[in-house]
Amino acid sequence: MAQDTIQADRPGFGYSSYPTPIGMYGIEAGITTSEFGTNVGELFFRTGLMKSLEFQFEAGSIFFPVDDDSFRTGQFALFKFNVFANETNTVRVTLLSRTQLPFLNKDFSDYLSQLLLLADFTVTDQFSVNTNLGYGNYIFSDFDIPTYFFTLNPGFSINSSTAFYVGYSYLESELFDFKNYEMGVSYLIHSNSQIDLGLVFDEESDTFLQIGIATRF
Repeated sequence: MAQDTIQADRPGFGYSSYPTPIGMYGIEAGITTSEFGTNVGELFFRTGLMKSLEFQFEAGSIFFPVDDDSFRTGQFALFKFNVFANETNTVRVTLLSRTQLPFLNKDFSDYLSQLLLLADFTVTDQFSVNTNLGYGNYIFSDFDIPTYFFTLNPGFSINSSTAFYVGYSYLESELFDFKNYEMGVSYLIHSNSQIDLGLVFDEESDTFLQIGIATRF
């Protein structure tokens, strides 16, 4: 976001290039619902380990399908390391690694991993762009195959506490490809907490509603 708010990693498609500073902690959580079911949790726990380096534990969610039993989604360990920021902090580039934790996921035996390059560009005081480019193992319909990943998310500040964002994501592999679009708004309810509301649309004209909160302390 171009606004001076929390640089959250949900609900948008892309990860922010801003690592959590050392000595700061963050929690993000949300709900995504659609005609297929409801995802409750989406819990991210974040902290800065040292300058420019963040550790994040993604605790996952409980998914309630419309026509099936509920189940727990996967748990992941994530590291962000900022490798470049210019003097005016208008261009930032960060490396991200994300690995599934098999010992917390009895249904999975592999260390599913992703590597991404994250970038944020502040164009004006009211407008910025976030983009991700990555490669790794993504799970869709029981397939565990290498997949390319790209996102583009412009953000527009409405005022000092409110921002509007739009987004595009593309995933491609040997077996499938997905294109998704999103739009939403985030609102800083006070200096350390913000709420968000967004909609995601896929190629099949399915719509997903997302609601969440991010808090830092």
